Amino acid sequence: MSGATLKKIGTTSALNIGDNRVVRGDGGLKGIQGSGVTLDDSDNMSGVNTLSVVDGVTTRANLGLTIGSDIQAWDTDLDALAGLGSTGMVSRTGAGTASVRTITGTASRLSVADGDGVAGNPTLDIDSSYVGQASITTIGTITTGVWTGTTIAVANGGTGQSTYTKGDILYSDAANSLAKLAAPSKAGAHLIFDENATPVWYDPAKHFYGHEEFLIQDDASAGAGIFDLNLDKINGASGAIVASSITGGRNGVLSVRTGATQATGAARMVNEEQHMVGGGFQRYECSIKTDTALSSGTQTYTYFIGLHDSVLGSTPTDGIYFEYSDGTNSGKWVGRCTSSSSTSSANSDDTVLADTWFNLAFEVNADASSVSFFVDGVEMDNSPLTTNIPSVPLSVDFSIVKSVGTFLRELFMDYVSLFINYTTAR
Repeated sequence: MSGATLKKIGTTSALNIGDNRVVRGDGGLKGIQGSGVTLDDSDNMSGVNTLSVVDGVTTRANLGLTIGSDIQAWDTDLDALAGLGSTGMVSRTGAGTASVRTITGTASRLSVADGDGVAGNPTLDIDSSYVGQASITTIGTITTGVWTGTTIAVANGGTGQSTYTKGDILYSDAANSLAKLAAPSKAGAHLIFDENATPVWYDPAKHFYGHEEFLIQDDASAGAGIFDLNLDKINGASGAIVASSITGGRNGVLSVRTGATQATGAARMVNEEQHMVGGGFQRYECSIKTDTALSSGTQTYTYFIGLHDSVLGSTPTDGIYFEYSDGTNSGKWVGRCTSSSSTSSANSDDTVLADTWFNLAFEVNADASSVSFFVDGVEMDNSPLTTNIPSVPLSVDFSIVKSVGTFLRELFMDYVSLFINYTTAR
């Protein structure tokens, strides 16, 4: 057919060709071959090319309507998509059905921005009000899985340590810092603290610690105890262990006392001059109790307590010691460093009381260039002393020397101890 007009005619039972019309029995066009064919609003087709009726596949291909490459085949899922009437994310809910969905979070746990995807990609984040945002308080107990991490710092509740060797002891070596002390190299070692408050293992070659409780000392002249202390006395003086019922539960209290009738007298517990300062840090400490009556103008006596020479009845020529008498520092404790009778003094602010226990201590630095004095744990005024520190052998000594009066006066000693941390091991 050339230059013909083709009009769609209703349903017929057979294909008819004539009067420039081509129809098929079901009322549809079987095929048109050619180009330049148009279809008007009244379903009339016209063209200048020859049209021929072929099969449906060829006809769709000729019209550029091949299913799968030019057009999408009909499908129930496409109908479902076409039936959606709102914006959002599409979810296939079943065969031939679809729904619009929006991503939502959980209050105080998960926040969502652009959950429907209309303004941009959905963004999910931990909600700012989530209780676990800055802590792990809601996690609970971990019972499964393999967990790894970095060393937890001390400031965060950890130790700052990642490895240990058998016997290591963890201790604080500074504020907010932890360190390890390795196991001792010698069996039987016990832990002590040095002058820097650092734990160390006691080593007989490096340390000395002597402590005397006065459990066996008596009025005999023979020495006893770790310091081999001997009673030395003149003018009716004496010394003896005091019954525990008198001392308020203290173990082994020794008394040195003047005579009751002589105007002068002295008594002391002393060892031979066999101790020197220097060559390592040293700490001397003792616990003493004063007489029931203080020194006065009519009953005058003096205490000398510490390390000093062994001259009985007079002021030490060399020594590091505490001194008390009513006429010295207004009856308060005095710490002294004396070398060849030249003396430097540290004064206490606390008045000495009668019938009272006092803890007296002094510390000498490693090279014996400084001495610090303490009364009941409080450092004295003018302490530390840096001059007139003796460099000769001294004795462990505590003594009472009476100069005026005839009444008996006493000095009680509960214990005395001496610690040395030698600079160089012996």
